[in-house]
Amino acid sequence: MTTSPPHGDNSDNSFPSSETPEEGPEVGASLSGESGSLATPGNGDDSLEEEMPLNFSWVIVDLLCACGLPGTVANLRYLKNQGVTCIVSLTPEHHLPQHDMEGLEVVRIEVEDMTPPTLFQVHQFIEIVDKAKYDKTGVAVHCAAGKGRTGTMIACYFVHHMHISADEALDKIRSLRAGSVETIKQEECVRVFERSSGGPCSSTYPEESSKVQRYLPS
Repeated sequence: MTTSPPHGDNSDNSFPSSETPEEGPEVGASLSGESGSLATPGNGDDSLEEEMPLNFSWVIVDLLCACGLPGTVANLRYLKNQGVTCIVSLTPEHHLPQHDMEGLEVVRIEVEDMTPPTLFQVHQFIEIVDKAKYDKTGVAVHCAAGKGRTGTMIACYFVHHMHISADEALDKIRSLRAGSVETIKQEECVRVFERSSGGPCSSTYPEESSKVQRYLPS
């Protein structure tokens, strides 16, 4: 069972800035394409089948990948076998299937379809990815198609860690993942994030941050 993070005051979109972090990791798309089934080598058990989720690709290799809804256990197993230990689910309209895979957790940051996240939610997402970077693990973020909400979150992450403008971040995510950031309001969210952050947001790792709580499925 997936548990949502505790509800805070999402209308509070002001966050303190902190010292500039180290230069961001190299960006690249290493995997992409339509979903397809892959049998687990050396085992004929169908329960171990894995399947690439729709619109899957890495945007920062081994750290951050994106996809459409991973709606089957085979999709989840594919992500886990790619090194993903945390899935950020942006879809209030869809829940991920229950599973018993150890080491794969889900954080729900619910954003309505065709709308932008709040700045509070953007900071939640950034801290999740920062924690994964520190732990040397992978994060997958998804919405329904892996374009609008997903692309908006990733573009904000680019602004934050690469110290580039919102427009440059939008161009970058669209070059890596065609069709990303679908609405004017989603584009404006990235620009508002750039203006409001005044630089990198606070990141307290290796200590745990109070802004993000992570949940294991049960």
